Amino acid sequence: MSAQDTRGRAVTHQRVLIADDDVDAAVSLSLFLELRGHTVFTAFGGAKALEVADAMRPDVLILDIAMPALSGYEVARRIRELSWGGHARLIALSGYGQAQDIKRAWVAGFDHHLLKPADPEAINRIVSELKIHTEKIKNNVDSHQSSR
Repeated sequence: MSAQDTRGRAVTHQRVLIADDDVDAAVSLSLFLELRGHTVFTAFGGAKALEVADAMRPDVLILDIAMPALSGYEVARRIRELSWGGHARLIALSGYGQAQDIKRAWVAGFDHHLLKPADPEAINRIVSELKIHTEKIKNNVDSHQSSR
């Protein structure tokens, strides 16, 4: 399903998982993204995030880094190990923004690192545009394979 953003660019609605131990933050972002047309699942901890992700197989996962027991870094690593996890897009939400924090996010498998408090519109743009980028890559792979 495609729509246009306020600048007339095409956006695609996604299946999104938000994992944050801050229930208010997770629910607020969830409601915001649902109003933008995305299908959103929430989890309030790392272990629950893995459970929901495996059942729902979201296109995009937005993970708080500093969740107790199972951090966003560990959730990202485990998602990347799953058969479908390499295709998912991972966004880190973090209170930590130093160079080593960003590097640690990349090493764990995140595609984006956003500093809290992140602008919900910026998150929506990233979530919406990820599908367009993924479809372009898939089309390039498909056309390359069919030319053989």
